[in-house]
Amino acid sequence: MTNGMKVILLCTLVACSATRAEQPEVFGSAGKLKLTTKRVVVFKDGHGLFIKQGLATAGAKGTVFTDEVPEAASLGSFWLSDGDSAIAYTVASRASRVEHEEVVSDCESVFEILKVNQGKQATIILDDGTSHTGTIRQVLTAQDRTQKPKPAKLALSYYAHASSVAHSQPVSKEPKIEWRFAKGSYFVLHTKSGDLLLPVAKVGSLRIDKMEYKIGREKMTTREVKLLTVHYVKPRPNKKHKLDMLYFRPGIRWIPTYRIELRKDGRADIVLQAEVINEAEDFADTPVYFVVGVPTFKFKDVISPISLERVMVNALIQAAPQLMGQLAGQGFSNALFTSRAGERHGSTGRSTGGHDLGATYQSMVGSEAQDLFYYS
Repeated sequence: MTNGMKVILLCTLVACSATRAEQPEVFGSAGKLKLTTKRVVVFKDGHGLFIKQGLATAGAKGTVFTDEVPEAASLGSFWLSDGDSAIAYTVASRASRVEHEEVVSDCESVFEILKVNQGKQATIILDDGTSHTGTIRQVLTAQDRTQKPKPAKLALSYYAHASSVAHSQPVSKEPKIEWRFAKGSYFVLHTKSGDLLLPVAKVGSLRIDKMEYKIGREKMTTREVKLLTVHYVKPRPNKKHKLDMLYFRPGIRWIPTYRIELRKDGRADIVLQAEVINEAEDFADTPVYFVVGVPTFKFKDVISPISLERVMVNALIQAAPQLMGQLAGQGFSNALFTSRAGERHGSTGRSTGGHDLGATYQSMVGSEAQDLFYYS
C-alpha cells in the first residue's frame, strides 16, 4: 500500500423525473439491491467518498432497484456501474414503503378476549343478568375495508408514485403508523341445546378457565423513501447482478489530534489520532481512510439530481435567476425550461446573479492534479 492516493470523481447522467408508465405499481423483494459499504474516504472539509457494492436478482422486467439512495450526493460525483451488463439509464423517484409487523399486547375489548379464547369453555353473563355456558365456537370478525391489502408473502411493499425534480420536496422522515384491529359484533356459543348467537355489546362479564388475554395486532408503518431503479440495455429477468456504487457527499469529517511522547534517548514519538464527526449515514465494520488535504472539487456544495432534494431548485435559481423568476408562476415546467436553451447557457463571459459563469467555465478548461495522502 502506498502512502499517496489520487481521487478521481466520475459522473453519470441520471434520469430524475419519472412517469407512472416507467415504474411498476408495486415493488417487492424481487430486484431489490442489497448494498454494503466497502470503504469510506473521509476528508477534513466535511465531505466523504462512499464506495458500496450490492447484489440483486432482476425482477420480472429485468430491472433492479434500491431504496438506499444517498441524501446529498454532490453534483457530478455519483457513479453506478455493473461489470457484466450495460446500464441503459437509471430513474430516481419517490415511493411509500409499507412495513408490516405483528405486535402482541393486552386485549382492550370483550371482542378481543373472545377472539383469543375461541374454542374454550366459557360462562357468559349478559347485561340483563342471564347466563349461558358453552364453548366459544366462532367469533364473527368484520372485514376491514379501510386498509390496503397486504401483498402476499411480503414483509415490505413499495408503492411508487411519479416525481418531478422541480417540484420535489425533502422526503418526510416522520413515518405514518396505522394499526389494524380485529372487530365484530357477534359470536357463536355452542351449548347443550345448540348454537347460540350472542351480541358482543351485551356481554357484561365472562368466566373462562385459564383465560388468554394477549392478542397480536398488525402494525403498518408507511415511510416516504427514495427509489433508484436501474434499467439495462438488455433486460434479463431473474439475472443476478453485482453493482458498484460510488458518490461524494457532505456530512462527514475528521479532526486530527496529535500526541507527543518524549523518549529517554532524546527522540520523540508523534501519534496521530483521528476523531470522526459523522452526520451522513451509518457504516459499521467498514474500512475508513483519513485524507490529509482537501480535494479540488468545483461543485461539491451543489446537490446532485439523484438526491431529489429541494436544494436543486435553489441551484437553478442561482445559475439562471431570470429564467427561474419567469417560470416561478408556471410551476417550473420541464417543457418550457428545455425550449429556452439560450437563457440556460448564454454567453460564457456573462455574469448572472453575482456568479461569474465565465470564470467558472475558464477554470474548467485546464486540468488539476494533486496527491492526497491518507491513513487507513
